[in-house]
Amino acid sequence: MTNITPQNPKLNQKSWQRLEEIVANDFAKKHGEFWVVTGPIFNEQQPTLNNSRVVIPSAFYKILIKPTTPERPAIALAFIFEQDTPPNVNLQQLVTTVDAVEARTGIDFFGNLTTNSKHA
Repeated sequence: MTNITPQNPKLNQKSWQRLEEIVANDFAKKHGEFWVVTGPIFNEQQPTLNNSRVVIPSAFYKILIKPTTPERPAIALAFIFEQDTPPNVNLQQLVTTVDAVEARTGIDFFGNLTTNSKHA
């Protein structure tokens, strides 16, 4: 595992950090076991870090998913954070769908899930 993707310090140390703390501390206690998928989102034309080959993403996503159980289908919660996300943003404003993350990344997350589960 790595965690070395260039992220705006205000994003990394404020709103993104707040979400990570909520996921680790509150969400886990309330909802039990779940999966977390996190990664960068790149646009076609991306700047590089100090003229190196390290590309700076335009945004980041985080998807939380409760796997399917005999009692209920899988459910998901997705977020997209732009690099310039305000430090004190209401995190509910960043909630999106897995489909929206897939559209921005070109990745088919959780391919075995029904489309309805991805809209949660």
